[in-house]
Amino acid sequence: MAGFSVAILAGGQSSRFGSNKALTAIGGLTIIERVLRAAHGLANDVFVVTNTPETYGHLGRRMVPDILPEGGALRGLHTALSAARQPWALCLACDMPFVQVSLLKH
Repeated sequence: MAGFSVAILAGGQSSRFGSNKALTAIGGLTIIERVLRAAHGLANDVFVVTNTPETYGHLGRRMVPDILPEGGALRGLHTALSAARQPWALCLACDMPFVQVSLLKH
């Protein structure tokens, strides 16, 4: 879609889960890979908001650290909106394994 950036927010600490949720495999893909697949084709500008880019470097996407670290989800959203290269930004959490492409297109 023209005019959209897609930001994958991968800044959580997964403290209740016990390990990095984004890297948990479901059906042969990690959760963040499933989110990226759902976002594929929606925008040319797809990037990951994270303070640990080394964790997600294998994804081959632009990595953007939080503008102000340790601020939780709102700081991640602020960073995503600031880093978007298009006038509109779709922000997705990295831990949504069953996000539907049809919903995102709608």
